[in-house]
Amino acid sequence: MYTFYRIANLFTDVPHLRNTTKKRHWLVSLLTNRIPLEKQRTYEYLYRITFIRSGDYLGMYIRLIIIGGLAIYFVPNMWLKVIFGLLFLYMSIFQMTTLYRHHRMLIWIDLYPVSLAERQKALLQFMTQLSMIQTIIFALIFLMQFNYQGAVILLGGGIVFTYLFINGYVRKKVTIAS
Repeated sequence: MYTFYRIANLFTDVPHLRNTTKKRHWLVSLLTNRIPLEKQRTYEYLYRITFIRSGDYLGMYIRLIIIGGLAIYFVPNMWLKVIFGLLFLYMSIFQMTTLYRHHRMLIWIDLYPVSLAERQKALLQFMTQLSMIQTIIFALIFLMQFNYQGAVILLGGGIVFTYLFINGYVRKKVTIAS
């Protein structure tokens, strides 16, 4: 059963697995050096560290980028490539929504003197940044194949999809979960 959970965990969050924390000092410093040490930025810092150090999120994000990139690269039809790009963008954003409840069992998080709105804003902003990076990577794959029209369509569609999905569905999910 553990093997099945490990395989399933490659593509989705499986709560039955115990996760280990990895240090990854250089990657953590790369993502957190520019965040000022202010009270309002507490959750922005926490979500970035959790994304990097937890065994779930970074690996899942990279796997979805690689699989989506391969699908975009090898599928011959431009419109199917765009659909695959948006599909993998959707899967990445959807999987990252669990980041909000990652620390739900730690009572210390509730002691932070930061408003719930700031916590939600930090998550939505970080998810937007991650999805924009993924959209740009997918558009670059189109450009590598000299498919400028597909790159523009995916870039525009990815930005619109990210904005609508994060500010619509994810915002509601985060608000309900609070």
